[in-house]
Amino acid sequence: FKNNLNLRDFNSLSDLELLPIVNKSIINQNYNDFLRDDIEYDTLFSRTTGGSTGEPLKILYDYNYKLRDLANTFFYTGIAGHIPRSDASLRIYGDVIDLYEYDQKVLKISIYDLSLSRIQLISNEIIKHRPKYIHGRPSAVIHFMEAFLKLDLKFPLSIKTIFLDGEVTSLSQKRAIENFFKCKIFITYGHTEGTLLGYSCINSNNLHFHPNVGIVELRSNNEKNNLKKVITTGFNNLVFPLIRYDTNDLAIEYDTICKCSKSTVQIKEIIGRIQDLVYCKDGKKHYLTPFFFNYNLIDWKGIERFQYIQEKKGFIKLKLVPNKTYKNFEQYFFELKKNILNNFPSGFKIDFEIVNKIDRTKRGKYKYFIQKIDDKKD
Repeated sequence: FKNNLNLRDFNSLSDLELLPIVNKSIINQNYNDFLRDDIEYDTLFSRTTGGSTGEPLKILYDYNYKLRDLANTFFYTGIAGHIPRSDASLRIYGDVIDLYEYDQKVLKISIYDLSLSRIQLISNEIIKHRPKYIHGRPSAVIHFMEAFLKLDLKFPLSIKTIFLDGEVTSLSQKRAIENFFKCKIFITYGHTEGTLLGYSCINSNNLHFHPNVGIVELRSNNEKNNLKKVITTGFNNLVFPLIRYDTNDLAIEYDTICKCSKSTVQIKEIIGRIQDLVYCKDGKKHYLTPFFFNYNLIDWKGIERFQYIQEKKGFIKLKLVPNKTYKNFEQYFFELKKNILNNFPSGFKIDFEIVNKIDRTKRGKYKYFIQKIDDKKD
């Protein structure tokens, strides 16, 4: 090692701190140094992180990693009593498909252009398929759900469980989904890099981190708040091992043992990403999520989608897709603007823009915030 360390120097988990924290930038600049020397490239698979941080990362892995990753899915679905590939399921992820398609026991459905006739066709297929659980992204599930609500329709059959992943899930989103589908929701947290698995249990919405998948460190983010940086060391990818990897995610720590008696690292929730920062005119930084996720002060019930965009310090554009069925929208919109402006710290000018739609990413994700300021250049 360049720092003259060897295996005898590591006797406890705390000794991990002898190693530096790495991030996407460091890995991309030294890419081959993170690969095992004896790998055979023609036997490997690859996938790339979404690049929401502005810097995509290509992850190489082998067939054994694929099996371990599948085992993760069997694990967290098993907590709710389900068996993938045996139990029929419904996938609501924003897949770009015509209407629906099958992948063995999984029925994938489109969430786009959900007219009455298309919803009826999808509902008929769901009844025929009889899924026991749903796997989806929060924004995609809500979009699908709202299409039913607008037409005063109910979901065509009873669902036992919904697993949500891929995006930050707010408490109000979770409650809205539970109220519509009338079932238990489990939150899972993972990423393309594959160094962790967070999951909620039957007793709690807190995320437990499975120790067989990796080591999770929750470290101070050097700001005056209780948010922690999520640093991981993965066990499953022996081709492209990541040690003390900065996920760029921020979390609220939970330091009490859950009723399920799992004494693993736990968090209350993932708040967002470190790049979810807005800049005042004087350059002072603020985390966006505490302001727009404050559902005690901001009522979003008249809004279908929203998206914050910052291109210049001190200025924010807020795109809003209104709920067309909401009564007295003008009065609601007046109150909404007032509450948002009162909830934001001083030093910002917010431009409110009503739009018909907000596009998703190529992966079907919905981005609530786009930061175009490069702090390293400004």
